[in-house]
Amino acid sequence: MQQRLPVVVACVLAAAALVVVLMQRATIARLERAASAAAGAAGTASGSGTTQAAASRSDDSPLLRRRVARLERTVARLYLLVQRAQTGGGSGSGSGAGGRRLANLREDVDALLTGEALKTEAGRKRLHDLVRKAQQELRQKRRERWRSMREAWQKERLDALAKKANLSPAQAVEVGAKLTKEREDRRALFRSARAGEKPFSEAIKEARGLRGKTDEAVKKLLNDEQYKAYEEMRNQRRGRWR
Repeated sequence: MQQRLPVVVACVLAAAALVVVLMQRATIARLERAASAAAGAAGTASGSGTTQAAASRSDDSPLLRRRVARLERTVARLYLLVQRAQTGGGSGSGSGAGGRRLANLREDVDALLTGEALKTEAGRKRLHDLVRKAQQELRQKRRERWRSMREAWQKERLDALAKKANLSPAQAVEVGAKLTKEREDRRALFRSARAGEKPFSEAIKEARGLRGKTDEAVKKLLNDEQYKAYEEMRNQRRGRWR
């Protein structure tokens, strides 16, 4: 995971930079069209109109030059980012899927430098796919981080319960397994709902029943005092256990 991190970060940053470049290119295109329109109007206007149109073009030129310079700097930074990601990620990040992603990213930058990304449907599609893939990897990374946090919270509470209720190691393992199964079953229910396999109302109803089943199973493992401590744990900040 640590070896893939530079690749993921590079793809995300590159995608963001490409979006900025596209926005800047669109702005420049609008300025160029406006300048062309002003030039056409100047050709048919009177002497005073010609002077005014020329002044207008003169006013727009510094802004246009600044936009172009900013675009060039953005593309240069993006190209440097790709080079650093490819040479600095080590052998692990330069091979396999990571190497292919970097190769595709380099091609996208080259296409952008030549204008292909904006002129062809294939280029625009590749840029769109790049942004989408970067977003997907970012969401996956967030899900993995959240899952790790939940597992850490569960371990922390189980350790506290074992100490407070004097659970044996076997009891602690069994209780942890029951809670983990409840969480996984609940996650599966909502995955099915998101996939359209069942209504969300049904998934919510079934998810609510999972807690009762878990509590009944745990109750058979503990004595009255231990189960009371377990209930207190479950009722504290219940959202973290769902």
